[in-house]
Amino acid sequence: MDPFSPTPGFRPLPPPGPTTPPASPKRTVPGSPNKRRRFFQYTEDNEGEMGIEQFIYRSDYLRSTTASIPYPLPLAIGNAPTELSDTVGPGTKLNSEIRQILQSHHIFDSGFKIVVQSKPGYPREGTNEVAALHVWVDFPDNAQSHEWSPAKRAIKALLEDRGLDGVEVEIIDPQKAFMPSLFPIDPQDPHIAVYEAFREDLIKYVTKELGRQWTSMCLYKVGNKAETTTYDIVIMVQPYTRQDWQLLSRTILRQFIDKHQLQGQNIGVQFMPGHAGFLPPAQEQRPGLSFNATLKEFPTMGASIGVKGERGGGTLGGYMTLTIGNRTSRGFLTNSHVVEPAQNSEADTKENFYKYGVTSKTNADEPTRTRVHTMALKDIEATVEDIESSIDAFTKPEQLTSEEVQQGQKLGVIPRLEKEIEEREMFGKSHRGQDIQLESGRRNLAGLGNRLKICRSQPTTLGNVSWASGRALSASESILDFAFVSISDSKLHDHCVSDNQLPPLTDFRGRLPKDYNDYGCQADTPYRAGPRVFDFGQIKKGEWYFKLGRTTALTTGICHGTESHVNLGGERTHYNSAGKQGPYIEVGYTKELVIICSKTNSPSDHTQDAFAEEGDSGALIIDIAGNVVAILFGYVVGQCGPRKFQQQGYMPTSGETQKEREALIGTIYGAKCGLVLPMKDIQDHLRIIDNATLEVLFE
Repeated sequence: MDPFSPTPGFRPLPPPGPTTPPASPKRTVPGSPNKRRRFFQYTEDNEGEMGIEQFIYRSDYLRSTTASIPYPLPLAIGNAPTELSDTVGPGTKLNSEIRQILQSHHIFDSGFKIVVQSKPGYPREGTNEVAALHVWVDFPDNAQSHEWSPAKRAIKALLEDRGLDGVEVEIIDPQKAFMPSLFPIDPQDPHIAVYEAFREDLIKYVTKELGRQWTSMCLYKVGNKAETTTYDIVIMVQPYTRQDWQLLSRTILRQFIDKHQLQGQNIGVQFMPGHAGFLPPAQEQRPGLSFNATLKEFPTMGASIGVKGERGGGTLGGYMTLTIGNRTSRGFLTNSHVVEPAQNSEADTKENFYKYGVTSKTNADEPTRTRVHTMALKDIEATVEDIESSIDAFTKPEQLTSEEVQQGQKLGVIPRLEKEIEEREMFGKSHRGQDIQLESGRRNLAGLGNRLKICRSQPTTLGNVSWASGRALSASESILDFAFVSISDSKLHDHCVSDNQLPPLTDFRGRLPKDYNDYGCQADTPYRAGPRVFDFGQIKKGEWYFKLGRTTALTTGICHGTESHVNLGGERTHYNSAGKQGPYIEVGYTKELVIICSKTNSPSDHTQDAFAEEGDSGALIIDIAGNVVAILFGYVVGQCGPRKFQQQGYMPTSGETQKEREALIGTIYGAKCGLVLPMKDIQDHLRIIDNATLEVLFE
């Protein structure tokens, strides 16, 4: 993670509510880590109304902090200024005094250091950087009790006595402290049936108690890694939400869970801050992405697209044909919210798009038929900058630092090699290896020149929206969010038939379903997807899928065994099963399919990973046979998240740019699950509303 620079002398203002440093939980710890956490949820320390941040902290027996607002882990960790971090460096008196305090409290640390910490993406003061002494502890699994609060307070007093009163203290086990991953459950798992038996009643109860403060609810396997999980109903709420969480948890257990679960089942309840919503086009405040390595003359699946008047972008899902009556159009599928009229459009234009979308009945010159181009403007700028920088490395080595020259030589810096070859030829010492390297460098330079030419010709208009759902809700109370863009570019119109290209099998190594090997074999049956998308399929819970998106490119995941209820808010047009358009009304919760991605850190350590990020909106969801089964439109993310993001913070990288730092903002606190719209729902809606047919375009 990048080393943040703290603002000298600045201290964040706490949100409303108690600001005294929270006490550490009581330390008599039973059973496994997950059972211990459940135990601490129901101790007297957690009784009464409190903020969600305090509740999570007090339930975590492996973290003790002096911070008045214990932001949920993981935190962004960066290097403190040298003059500050050196005060506790090895050999200093303060270092020795801190170690004496730790040893006197039987805390045998694995190291400590003054860092700067923050919670990027967290509202209010979470993004502000605060200096903190982090003490890292490897807490034994078989230990029965511990108490870190006295040591925390003693170290804090010592730091204040030495004039470091602005430095907080964090004693933490960075491997075992609460940084949960969410894992999918097989649809045949009996816990699913138990949950689905009472979830509708539970949602009504949660809505009654929390109103619009809850954002999503679903049963998951929850744990710091897949090998140590429990079955928990995860209810995500807005940050800083205040409630008597223990009483709420006890009521849910007593009135809903215990009445339905069978002997041997043990479903729990976890509250945590988190969000559910739409994957908006890449946000303006984030830097654009460079497509230097993948840029082609014609955009393929997963390419960056944007609309006139906006700098951000979404994803070109895949090429298809739309037939209405006797007219068939070539185009591509994406999300309706990706191709909405620009924010500076007329209010009536935006409102008409939101309410009614675009159909065959929409006038041809209606401004709701937005113009779509490739790439998004901010991505064009980032790609041009990257290509020009790469060309400079070939042609202007005198402007580079010595480290960059060395790296450039590894890549084949042309002028320096040419000079060496000329000198060798002059003395009769020509070297064939250098000749080959020079020729390779020349080819690379030619490729960069071609890509720069393509990029400078953009944005290229692809076409206009010819069909869009607008902001709609299906008869089954699920989000409808899709759009079809008809191609107007004549060259692309002829070429796109071959552009639904799928990744090669080698790109999937380590990502295929657990019963497939790296060569795509399952019981002697090879990986079936060909070089291009073939047809539509039906999404199934418990199955493996992948997507190609503008931001995160290729990711894979499992369709969760039960739907997630999300409280997205906002107004939408409700359609009944006959396609009759209802009122444009405020929407409460909806029921959506979820895809969850996981990552293998080691054979015995699997954690959740991000399936999507902003800008991936519109990516197609594809099965192992190469069939399109759904389209990505939204996300669920907890603001407690996998420890992978925390670990990045302990390995700051020198030389990271401000843009690279900003690109990480928003991903530090969790891994996004994908919300997806089944292709069947899209096809049914098109047929009912416009008697339209959608088909995959292939040779």
